Amino acid sequence: MKTLILKLLTLSTLVATGLWASDMPNPVKSKRAASHRPVIPEAVRLYMQHKAIDPQWDWKQPINFWGRVLDESNNPVTGASVHFMWNDLSATGTSEADTESDRNGFFSLTGKKGKRLYVTVAKNGYYTSSDSRGRAFEYANPFDGRFTPDPNNPVIFHLRKEGVGAELVVGSEFLGSRIDGTLSYVDLTTGKNSLAPPGDLTVRFTRDLQNTGKKWFLIVCNG
Repeated sequence: MKTLILKLLTLSTLVATGLWASDMPNPVKSKRAASHRPVIPEAVRLYMQHKAIDPQWDWKQPINFWGRVLDESNNPVTGASVHFMWNDLSATGTSEADTESDRNGFFSLTGKKGKRLYVTVAKNGYYTSSDSRGRAFEYANPFDGRFTPDPNNPVIFHLRKEGVGAELVVGSEFLGSRIDGTLSYVDLTTGKNSLAPPGDLTVRFTRDLQNTGKKWFLIVCNG
C-alpha cells in the first residue's frame, strides 16, 4: 500500500511541475519529428566534411576524362583537335592541355588535379555543335552535379561535315515583272519569267504600297 501511494505521489509531482509533459519521451512525437528531419545525401555530407578540414579541397580532386568524337552519322572522326582547360591551384589558377582523337574517335586526359574541366573539340572541314564547344565537367562540388568519369562510357562530342555548296547563279538580265500586276516568277537558271514557281526558291516582286520611294520590293521565299 505504501509503495502504491509513493508512486501516485511521484506521478502527481511530475504532472504538477510539468516535467511529465516536457521531459518524458513521447514516442509518437519523436517519430513525427524524425520523419520531418531533412535527409542529407551522403555525397553532400562527405563534401562538407572535406571542405571543413581543407578549404582548398575542391581544387585537389583527381581529373580523368574519356571522350569520343563522332560525325552527324555517328561515324568516328579521326584527328579532331581536343583542348582541355581546368581550374586548379597553379599560379594562374588554370591549366591547359591538347590532344587529338585517334582513328576510332577516342581521346582522354588522365593524371590531373583540379575542380572543373572544360573540353572543346574541333576539326577543319567540320562544323562544331553545342556539345563540342567548351563543355564543363565538375569534379568536386555535388551541388554543381559532380561528374563521374567512366572509360567504358566515354562522353560523346559531335561534329558535322561541311557540305559543298551549289554554284551561285549570277547575272543582270533575269529580273522582270508584269505591267498588269499579276504575280511573276523568275527562273534564275534561264532568266525567264513564268507564272508558276520553277523550283524551291521563289523571287517575288511587289509594288511599293507605302510610298517609300522604292519602286519594287524583293522577297526571297522557300517554296
